[in-house]
Amino acid sequence: MTLRPTGPALAALLAMLTPGAALAQDTINAEERVPSGATMVIETNEPPETMDDLLAELDGSGVAIPTGDIPEDATVETMSLDAIEGAGEGSLQVLDTALADARTQLDMLGTRIRGDEVLTGALEGSDATAEDVIGVYKSEDGVITLLIDTRD
Repeated sequence: MTLRPTGPALAALLAMLTPGAALAQDTINAEERVPSGATMVIETNEPPETMDDLLAELDGSGVAIPTGDIPEDATVETMSLDAIEGAGEGSLQVLDTALADARTQLDMLGTRIRGDEVLTGALEGSDATAEDVIGVYKSEDGVITLLIDTRD
């Protein structure tokens, strides 16, 4: 008996055997969804107030990565991890694990920040770099907040 896969079946088989193909397809789809010159897309969500909120976010929806262009007149603030309630030693160890799990998303976020003049401008004057940003939030009034991991 000879099996002769059809076109769609062969494509599915090749996609399963070639992980890079799926990644390439995701990249193409992402570019199709975000046309050039689009305005920034960040869900409206306030920065976390507690470490539990931050950990739940990292475990659930993951790291939000803004897409499109950020308006030059956007208000961008920075917020230190120290400002989050419950950022004690034990919770920081749990956070380190969550951040390690989200490393790929955080790398993509850093790349996105480095490619945007408005976001890099918000980091100027501080000791923070794009790699220190662990969250991007947008309040209902349109203020963008970069959550900075200030630990060494």
